[in-house]
Amino acid sequence: MTRVRVASIHDIPEGTGRELLLGRIPIVVWNIAGRFHATAARCPHEDAPLCIGSLEGAVVTCPMHGWQFDVTTGQGVNPPDRRLRPYPVHVDDESIYIDTA
Repeated sequence: MTRVRVASIHDIPEGTGRELLLGRIPIVVWNIAGRFHATAARCPHEDAPLCIGSLEGAVVTCPMHGWQFDVTTGQGVNPPDRRLRPYPVHVDDESIYIDTA
């Protein structure tokens, strides 16, 4: 497993997400109440960019068709049988790292 630095904690304000590349894979790093989480960047329904969706608490709503996901786990809220791939996040000093396989 490799740990890759993707951003500084200062790059992602609380209550927002930022799309970044993990190699060639688009992910979003979310700042929820000062804790960082990472998920796949695209909605599994129509491939819409989730970073431009609305974020309320820990739930992002897809801007295209309204699908919702808990960004702390990737679990679908609506519909509940869908999910986003989560990525392990580590913060060291002021840097955000993602574990890759």
